[in-house]
Amino acid sequence: MPEPCQVTPARILVIDDNPSIHEDMRKILVSNEVDNSDLLAMEAALFNEQAPLEADKSPHYRIDTAISGQEGLKLVQQAVEADDPYLVAFVDMRMPTGWDGLETIEHLWQADQHLQTVICTAYSDQSWSQIRHRLGDSDRMLILKKPFDSVEILQITVALCAKHKLGEAVRAYTEELEDRVAQRTAELVRVNENLEQEIRHRRAAEEKLQYDATHDALTGLANRLTLVRAIDQAIHRHRRDARYNFAVLFIDLDNFKVVNDSLGHDAGDAMLKQVADRLHTLLRNLDTAARVVEAQPYRLGGDEFVVLLDGVDSLASALSAAERLRDQMRDAIEIQGHELVAGFSIGVAINRNEYESANDILRDADTALYHAKNQGKNCCAVFDLEMHAAMRTRLELESDLRVAIRQQTIKVFYQPIISLVTGRFHGFEALARWQHPALGWISPEQFMPIAEHSGLILPLGNQIIETVCRDLAQWRKQFPPHQNIWVTINVSPAQLCAPELPGQLDQHLQSSGLEPSAIGLEITENSVMENRADAHAALENLRARKITLALDDFGTGYSSLSHLQELPISLVKIDRRFVENMSLKGRSYAATVQAIVELAHNRELMVVAEGVETADQLFQLQSLECDYAQGYLFARPMPAEEVIDRYLATDWHAAMMQDGYKKRSA
Repeated sequence: MPEPCQVTPARILVIDDNPSIHEDMRKILVSNEVDNSDLLAMEAALFNEQAPLEADKSPHYRIDTAISGQEGLKLVQQAVEADDPYLVAFVDMRMPTGWDGLETIEHLWQADQHLQTVICTAYSDQSWSQIRHRLGDSDRMLILKKPFDSVEILQITVALCAKHKLGEAVRAYTEELEDRVAQRTAELVRVNENLEQEIRHRRAAEEKLQYDATHDALTGLANRLTLVRAIDQAIHRHRRDARYNFAVLFIDLDNFKVVNDSLGHDAGDAMLKQVADRLHTLLRNLDTAARVVEAQPYRLGGDEFVVLLDGVDSLASALSAAERLRDQMRDAIEIQGHELVAGFSIGVAINRNEYESANDILRDADTALYHAKNQGKNCCAVFDLEMHAAMRTRLELESDLRVAIRQQTIKVFYQPIISLVTGRFHGFEALARWQHPALGWISPEQFMPIAEHSGLILPLGNQIIETVCRDLAQWRKQFPPHQNIWVTINVSPAQLCAPELPGQLDQHLQSSGLEPSAIGLEITENSVMENRADAHAALENLRARKITLALDDFGTGYSSLSHLQELPISLVKIDRRFVENMSLKGRSYAATVQAIVELAHNRELMVVAEGVETADQLFQLQSLECDYAQGYLFARPMPAEEVIDRYLATDWHAAMMQDGYKKRSA
């Protein structure tokens, strides 16, 4: 309930053309003769409350008067503008000049829609139906019949004032509720907008995660997961419909490592992106191109791509697509101002009924790629049954090799390295030999590539280093005259860049009591160039440990004499083909060997000639002032026991070589 009317005097407007009516209304509503207690009692009775014990002497009403409707409208408008509106207006029905009561009320309501009105009329005035027709049904209007009754006027005034104030309170409360609703609505809108934004962000994040999970980050091509799913779906489709065929192309970039190492990884990445863009352009929408960098199964490196040709007609169609890709890749790629040609070696495998999973056909395509790379750069090979048989044999050998390494049945043989000045041996080259329990002796050219391809080269290499250190330490201890002999060990690219190699060397040298210079590591040019930055860092690390480093098979790789300047090596080993061709093809090979020897000596490097098999080769090398030689002319590789019998426990071989030198001199 609102505050009682006496707190704030209510404004009352009386509109009547008779001034005496004005005075009568004042007397009734504000005359001192009227006790306020009666008004308060009536108000308390109206709202079912207890009347106050003492009368409030403050005025309840402020009375304004007007003698015409126009004058009354002006007062109402001014009151509304001043935010001090009239609560009740008493309006005479008949006013001779200007508007009558109904027209006046119409204008008043337009000015103040909350104004309560009382029509003052006589019995002879307009009927209620006429009034309703003009003003309509409204709770803002009462009719007061003339002649007036004071109590009736007081009751009407109290009720209408209270009603007006209740209406104001309701409107204020409604506005407050509307404000609250508006605020809550705005807050909900903000929350919904934030929620929608969060949903969009999460959806975008999920889409990105989904994309990242199925695509290669560098090139945007499919990754291994997507590729395997696509191939598995193709296999299942072929099982349902034998007329449907597909093929897998296993692609390797020729000489990518050279680009990556010479121009840097950024250039290598740029090259891979451009190759991926070309693949995407050349393939159909239904084909799948992937770059897969995960390890086995099945091995895929950073420069390897796989293409699934969906719905090919035949093997001829698959080969045609492979040739088309290979031809398109012959166009040069410009990277960092260099024009580079990204040649492709491609292995092709067509679907066969026996394929059970994607890894099966990927394995066969990889086998075909292996054969393509063996044929030379920029070649294409198709997987066939002969490759399958060879692969099975290779896998069986790999399994047997794994057992041999685990059981430590790989033997170390030694081939002596002979001084061409004194004729005495100064060291040995350690060579791995494998006697298969069923197949007999297996050539290192056969099982070492398998070890490198499968990753077995790391444990095998560690075993060889351990065996060499143990044998050499035993020889030096058992035969004091040979305290200075040394042994070189061949190291593969994977071993050279393996982070555990320095620690393994330290461990075996320490346990055997050997100084680091007693062991030499032989590396090839190709092994350095395949991963130039890492290889150089590994070589510097080994040189800092005072390990002797030898460049093996010099002349078979990049044949760059500048490598003798760049690499931290102490020994150069001339490839056997140069030695062989010195006597077969004349002076050009001898001149090349001489140039190598002179350049090496200028750098204070020692030179070893490999593959010496004839006395003529020996004498030529002596005339060229080569330092050391090894080959079948002196001895074939032999087990440690034979090394003791033939070289350490006797001086027979040195005496024989000295006799040979005397005969030559004579």
